[in-house]
Amino acid sequence: MAKTSVQWIEGKSFLGVGDNGRSVVMSPADGPGVSPMQMLLLGLGGCTAIDIVDILQKQRQPLEDIRVEINGVTATGIFGVSGLHSRSVDLEAGKLVNRPVLITKMVQRDPDVPFNAWIRETLASPAVKITRQLAVVAMDEGIETRRWVLKDAWISAVAYSDFDSGSDQLVEERITVQHSGVEEAW
Repeated sequence: MAKTSVQWIEGKSFLGVGDNGRSVVMSPADGPGVSPMQMLLLGLGGCTAIDIVDILQKQRQPLEDIRVEINGVTATGIFGVSGLHSRSVDLEAGKLVNRPVLITKMVQRDPDVPFNAWIRETLASPAVKITRQLAVVAMDEGIETRRWVLKDAWISAVAYSDFDSGSDQLVEERITVQHSGVEEAW
């Protein structure tokens, strides 16, 4: 059984220390650390993820992952990417079309994470397309297997899942990304 301790720092901030000596700052949502409720969810998510990795390793199944990069910086908190097409043709018009991609991610507090910075810039200049190079990277056992680079990508919509304070579900942010084309690398 793991042993932990919680030590008061100041105000409403506490230091949680594991039996391995590693620590984390906990505080209310407006404080410098992770809230205790988020810690519970992180613990549950971490235990579940570790169990899944153990099961897949015992079954000798490859662990697959998707990584998203904005201008070469890996974006965190990504739940899913949908609508990704390497090539899409409008047969009636006889031309290639660039369909939007939907990125689903968790809402993150840090204003400097790549998507938050991009969304903030987009909202500050609604009449201007704030573009980025967006790469969706398929991973297999830590090795990149394929990369789709969306050229001149820009955010056309941001939507959120329902807010329910009685639920333990994370709030999802759904970002619709338009682009001028996709380059695929194998």
